[in-house]
Amino acid sequence: MARVTAGWARHGKAPRSFQDYAVLECGGAFSAADYAAILDRYALGNPPPEKTGDEALPWITLSEVQDDDHSYLGVSVLNWTGESDGAGRPIAETRYGCFPFPQFSRAPVSYRELATAVDRLGPDGFGPDGADVAAYAPEEHERDLMRDGWYQRAMVAAAMLLEGPVTITGAGGLDVDERLRFLDAVAALLPFGWRTRFTASTWFRGGSPYIQLAFARHSRGNGFHLDWRAEPVQGPPPGADIAGPYLKELGELVERRGFGLLEVLAFLGTQTESLAEAEPRRAVEILEWFDWPGSVLQRVRDGVAEPEELRTLFDSGRYEELPRKQDHVFLLCELMRLGGPDFAPAIEKVYRPVNASASQEGRTQIWTTLRDSARALLWNSTPDRRVDAYVGMAHRLGLADDLLARLLPQNGAPGLEVDDSRVAAAAWLVARWVDPAGPEPWPRTLAALRTNPLIVCALIIAQNADADARPRLRAWLARLEKTVPGELLRPFQILLNAPARPLGADDLAGVARHGEGCVSALLWLATDLGRVDRVIPPFLDWLVARPEAVRLAWADRLATLAPTRGEDRAVLDVLLLRSGARPAHLAAAVGPGWDAYLRAFRRHAGEAWMRPALPNARAGMVDHLVRSNWAADEEQVRAVVQVAEALCDVPGQDWSELARAVVRGRAIKPQMVESPEYRRWWRKIAAAYPRVVEEQYMTSLTALPRGARAEEIGRLAAESMRQGTPARQVLAWIAKSEARPTGEVMLEVVIETRRALVQLGASRTQAGDKAVEMAKALAQGYEYGVANGFRNAVAAQAEEELWFQLMLVEVTSSIPPDYTEREVTGRARDALNEAAGWIRDLLGKRGFLRR
Repeated sequence: MARVTAGWARHGKAPRSFQDYAVLECGGAFSAADYAAILDRYALGNPPPEKTGDEALPWITLSEVQDDDHSYLGVSVLNWTGESDGAGRPIAETRYGCFPFPQFSRAPVSYRELATAVDRLGPDGFGPDGADVAAYAPEEHERDLMRDGWYQRAMVAAAMLLEGPVTITGAGGLDVDERLRFLDAVAALLPFGWRTRFTASTWFRGGSPYIQLAFARHSRGNGFHLDWRAEPVQGPPPGADIAGPYLKELGELVERRGFGLLEVLAFLGTQTESLAEAEPRRAVEILEWFDWPGSVLQRVRDGVAEPEELRTLFDSGRYEELPRKQDHVFLLCELMRLGGPDFAPAIEKVYRPVNASASQEGRTQIWTTLRDSARALLWNSTPDRRVDAYVGMAHRLGLADDLLARLLPQNGAPGLEVDDSRVAAAAWLVARWVDPAGPEPWPRTLAALRTNPLIVCALIIAQNADADARPRLRAWLARLEKTVPGELLRPFQILLNAPARPLGADDLAGVARHGEGCVSALLWLATDLGRVDRVIPPFLDWLVARPEAVRLAWADRLATLAPTRGEDRAVLDVLLLRSGARPAHLAAAVGPGWDAYLRAFRRHAGEAWMRPALPNARAGMVDHLVRSNWAADEEQVRAVVQVAEALCDVPGQDWSELARAVVRGRAIKPQMVESPEYRRWWRKIAAAYPRVVEEQYMTSLTALPRGARAEEIGRLAAESMRQGTPARQVLAWIAKSEARPTGEVMLEVVIETRRALVQLGASRTQAGDKAVEMAKALAQGYEYGVANGFRNAVAAQAEEELWFQLMLVEVTSSIPPDYTEREVTGRARDALNEAAGWIRDLLGKRGFLRR
């Protein structure tokens, strides 16, 4: 038994009276007016006079109400009293009880028991000590639900209440007690705390809109309609995002996961947390918590679980409730797969217990998943160094040597280069955990390094590049001597020694036997140490002996090196040019080390091994000039001209195309011709390639880039016309370029051409004549279809300039003291008269100024 306390009220009228219905007696937490308002809120409509049939009284209503402190469960029973009022009409009386909800957190009670207590309510109501009722008995709800057809209907009704109102029709075969039992069973399929918002009635006749679940003759037109007669039972409609998961979870628990219905009902009866203010989805979460491990397992299998769920499950220890050890293994593997290294602490916490209880197959699965997860991070196209968290976990578990060894490629990483970020990450990971001078032997990792010479090379390079790691480099070399073949390791040791002797052909051949990537790594180390000259002679002999396809592939490797000394940059650029590639280090060489670069470039460009490849060098340098924006930077201009001069000084090759490529740079920077480096080089070009000199303006003007400025175009046009080139020819060259200037821009070009001609030594008259010649050709549309635009631009410019010049004459003609009168000087008057004559002549002739 359970003792419950409650407020109460009796609502009706005195026999043979003519009064309206009202609260006759009450007691407890609310006043008579409050009780009247509560009963009115949940009124079910006027009862029919018939004493039999579906609509016949009693009507039982289950409701809820709240005050400032907590919720109350309400139960009302409406029935005939057997008396009549003064007009002879039968009197119906409502007995109502409201039960403070907090008491049910200690001892839940079913609605049917509360209704029985309310129905027995006498004139004195509930005493201060309350009433004794039967304790909550989920087995009774189980028996009711197992009645024919009740289970599926109750489950659907419970789930749909989480979405909104539910109306049950077609249940005429159920009496009042059976309806109440069904409502109670529906409530039992929801968390007990849902009763703080649960409302229902055994019959509804068009009354309160606040009743959520009711039996009725017809659908209420809103919410879900459950037809008791329909077979099979209609489930939640599409889009029922709360009812659907709740119903699915109920079915999963009872029908697939092996839990008895009684277990589920008993659990829900203990969930007495008030849900009055909660979102309906909270009910789904509570149901899932019953078999939370099973729910998480199912969500993982469905592919909708989040790694945080798995971490929480393992942290709680409830994963052990899953009876199958293989499920523990499966969930741990999924945590590694979904969560990754960010969840390493949670993985580590359960790794040992799950692994210990697993079968041999399960232990293999756990290890394989850990290895594959770590490998995916390390060898992804962009390596993720969070793999370190996995190795750290493995180290604490005593598995680090095995894991590191398995992370290194089994076939030596073919196709990768020493500067590949994945190779660098693998070397970093080995250096991060293996202490070469420490007591741990790391036998598997060192054995794996033996078959990964490229990672060994990357490890040496990384240790040398890191100033903090250099003290460990000697220990690493000593450790590697016992593992790595001497022919691979020795050349690296030679370079690292000071002073380093030059390497020989045998040294390089020994490294090459372990892959071209190792040769590239040797060059990387030499570059970092500033000792490229110790490697180049044998490297050249080795490279020359390679097939042409191999030699061409080496251009990319040489371009990725990052030397800091001018001499090293120069020799690498010469090697790149030798293969027809662009000089990748030229731009970076400009600066303090430039003189050393230029001396080394000249020396190597003229050496015998370079002569057979001079056509390649010409092509590579021309390609560099075409594809780079060197002419926009003054320092780069000086550098390019000097390198071009160094190449042009090498005999036995026609360098005219390289000279033209330099000249094309004037389309961007015409002023480069004024630098001493350019003048010196140009004198040599003029002597060796007179045709280049003859065609220099055609070369530069046809190379004008899109959007070229009027200043650059005008400067080149002026130089060309100063040399006697007709204006029409200049315009033809401009038309063949990508500049495509408009008529407005071409007016600026004409003006800039006149100004530049004067700067080049022409008289103002000569410069004007040349500019007018160009303007005449433009106005006639010769070779360049901008005549209309040019005419309009000239007209607008003329108007603006005439106004400005006339204003100047006016201002300078004003006489003191008031400057209100003007006196035009004789010279100004003559100029104005002459201008007026020109204007009259123009206006009197057919032309572009005629209106």
